[in-house]
Amino acid sequence: MPETSYSVERLCEQDISCFFVKAQEQFPYLFNNLDISAFSKKLADYANFIVCRCSGQMAGILAFYMNNGHFVYVTFVCTLKEFQRLSIFSNMLHKLENLAQEKGYEKIRLEVAKENHSAQQVYLHKDFSVVEQGDNSLFMEKWIGKHGESA
Repeated sequence: MPETSYSVERLCEQDISCFFVKAQEQFPYLFNNLDISAFSKKLADYANFIVCRCSGQMAGILAFYMNNGHFVYVTFVCTLKEFQRLSIFSNMLHKLENLAQEKGYEKIRLEVAKENHSAQQVYLHKDFSVVEQGDNSLFMEKWIGKHGESA
């Protein structure tokens, strides 16, 4: 198993773009109708990241915003294929949950494409529930308030 580390950090536009290029090769549907350059700039300017590195290589990222007093918004998450099945997403999510609780947030919210059934199953398994439906996506939330109480 490779040496694995997790950190909360800001990423520069170039690092984000490099990760996106690798991810796009493996998961082209994640980048449909997405301007990678503009999205990378937006994330570099406004988002925070949970980053997983395996043997120094960026293996997974979870980009999020903490600019709403009620919930943390996950805007992008991906683990490269060669690093899947190593619990990277679970560990990044756990790190985000701890950070959010420390900052007083009660929920984590994300959006997932309706056709991305495998991601939906992962999120349901991690105690997210569907709270809203859009034309092409589902909005899911996970309650992380005190002792897991529901709102």
